[in-house]
Formats: sequence, C-alpha cells, structure tokens
Amino acid sequence: VTTGNITATAGGVNIYYNPTTFGVQDTIYSGGTPPTKYMLIQDLGNDNDVSTARTLGALQNPLNFALWTSGLNYALAKNIDQASVTDTWNGGNGFSPIGFAGNAFLGSFDGLGYHIDGLTIHGTTGQNYIGFFGIVTNGIIQNLGLINISFTVDGGTRIGAVAGLVQGTI
Repeated sequence: VTTGNITATAGGVNIYYNPTTFGVQDTIYSGGTPPTKYMLIQDLGNDNDVSTARTLGALQNPLNFALWTSGLNYALAKNIDQASVTDTWNGGNGFSPIGFAGNAFLGSFDGLGYHIDGLTIHGTTGQNYIGFFGIVTNGIIQNLGLINISFTVDGGTRIGAVAGLVQGTI
C-alpha cells in the first residue's frame, strides 16, 4: 500500500522524507515496528557539496564518506536530468563513485523509479571499482535508472554502470 510518501508492505513501513539535517535520520516515530526511513535526494548539486546538502553532489563527495559508511537510507525525489555537467567535477575526474575500499556504501539507495541522465565518470589511470557506486557492502540498490552514463577509464577493473563491486543486493 502506498499513500503519499509512506509505503507499507508485508507489515513494514517505509518513510521518504527530508530530515532537518541531511545525513541524520531524525524523524519521530512511536508504536509498533520502527519504519525504514529514507532521506530524499532533491537535486544534482555540485561536486563539493557539504554533507548536509540534499544532493547527489554531497553523497558522492569523498569528504562526506560518513554518509556511506553509516548504513543510512537514501532515495531519489525526482528525475535528475542534465547530469552531464558532472564531466568537470572533481578536478576533471567526473562523478566520484559512492563507496571505495575501506569506506564502502553500507546503506540502501532506492531510485523510486526515477532516473539520472548523463552522469560522467573519468576514472584515474588504473582506478578500480568504478560506477555510480564504487563498492557496495551489505547494501541494497533498487529501482534506479541510469541513462546515457559515460565512462572514461584507463586500465581499471571492476567497472559497471550501477556499481564496480556489489557485496549486497541490486
């Protein structure tokens, strides 16, 4: 059953919301089984967005790796088009894969049927684990569309559109 931003399935409840502080799942809930809480990603943003921004830029910023390793849940709030501007992000290396060795993505990411169009990743020479997610460990990636994704990689291994390495569920 889905009503607005609340989804109930087989006795569970999912809540998709905008927390007061992005990266802090701070909803108030009482009674019954606690719901699964997903923070909404609202926009593409920029490559240097701080961890409190509700953007893909904040989530991919390696300085914000605590967003990946804390087991939090994220969802797209809408389609993110014109992501080709990521071509110039991170000093010309493009979008930085979410999760890398020692700091894998441990949470859940639900695209809610939305897509990201035009994402660009330029891996550095010999870089491994390249994709929207670099490394996913015990995480769940679902309902995500990637359209017109572009890779430029020289000598790397474990490369995929969604993830370079998954030790979880897609």
